[in-house]
Amino acid sequence: MPFGYWTIEDERDLENTKNFVDLYKIAKRVLARMPDNLCMVCGPITSGGLYSIVKNLHVFAAHIARLENRGMNVFNQMPFESAMDRIRSLPGNGNEDLLLNDFYLPLFRTGRIRDFYFIPGWRSSYGAQWEHTRAIELGIRRHYLRKKLRCCK
Repeated sequence: MPFGYWTIEDERDLENTKNFVDLYKIAKRVLARMPDNLCMVCGPITSGGLYSIVKNLHVFAAHIARLENRGMNVFNQMPFESAMDRIRSLPGNGNEDLLLNDFYLPLFRTGRIRDFYFIPGWRSSYGAQWEHTRAIELGIRRHYLRKKLRCCK
């Protein structure tokens, strides 16, 4: 897990958080420790793509690693995925829009993430389409990755 900008408190809070607003507060703390000129990978996770969360996460991780290997400062949302999944399973939190509006939108509004990199197949994902629309509204630059990366065997 890419916890380079995380504290022990962040990791502990991640395990105990019960809603997406509190999850965003952890992300905001992590974001404050990161360098400028951040980017983020966008694409299918829970819907679309390879229609498997596990496979979609493998593809996501491969694209994040590829950008990091090119020297880019990536805000990696992967450490939040298990908490997001846990919170989604709590009563009243199953609506995808809660995650998008309570976690991702405030994150994007910080202005720290300046570029989105959309992986192939992003249009098949409700969340990635939502991110694309927010990028346009917030003036976040959009890039479209062309190379399909294999997820797993």
